[in-house]
Amino acid sequence: ERGCPYRCVYCANHKLAQASQGKYLRHRNPSEVIDEIKYIKKEYPQTNSIMLYSENAASNVEHFISLCRELKKYNDTLKDKINYTIILNVTKNLVKNKEVFKAIKEANIKWTMFGFESASKEIRKKINRPEYDNKDILKFCNEMRKNKIHTTVYAMLCYPYETRKTYLETVKWLRYFRADAIGWFFMGPPK
Repeated sequence: ERGCPYRCVYCANHKLAQASQGKYLRHRNPSEVIDEIKYIKKEYPQTNSIMLYSENAASNVEHFISLCRELKKYNDTLKDKINYTIILNVTKNLVKNKEVFKAIKEANIKWTMFGFESASKEIRKKINRPEYDNKDILKFCNEMRKNKIHTTVYAMLCYPYETRKTYLETVKWLRYFRADAIGWFFMGPPK
C-alpha cells in the first residue's frame, strides 16, 4: 500500500498526506503483488524469502486477508514455498478477527514485525497511535507463538512526557509478550 490512515506524531505520513493529491491511503490489488513476486522468482529463482513492508495492511482487514489468501494460492504452485516476513500495524480490528491468524499461518508468513511503541495508553493517545491496548498485543503475540510464527515488537523511548513509571510499564509488557526480538527506537527532535 501507499500512505497511512493514522497520524502518529513521530511519522512523516501526515505531512505527506497533506502534500498528496487524491486518495492518500491506497491498497494494492493482491494479484498485482503476486505478479511482482512471480517476476522476482523468475529473475531470481533462488529466492526463498520475501519481506512485505505492509504496515497499514491491517487498516483494511478484509484486504489483508485477501492478500494472505493470494500468497497461499501462489505458494501452493511452488515446489519450495516462499517464507514471508511482514511488517504491519497491530490494531483492535486486526486482533478481533480470528480469520487473520489462520490467514497469516496459511500464507506461510514466518515472521511478523510491528510497533507497540509504549504500554502507556496516555502516551499512545498523545502520539496518535491507532486504537489497541496491551492485551490486544499480548493476544497477537500469543497467537503468533501458538502458530510458530516469530515476532519482533518495536518500542519507542524518550517521549517528552515519559516517566520512569511509563518506561517500566513498557518493559514489563514487553516481557509478557515474549517476542522473539525487540527493537528499540528513541524519539528525538530532528536537527
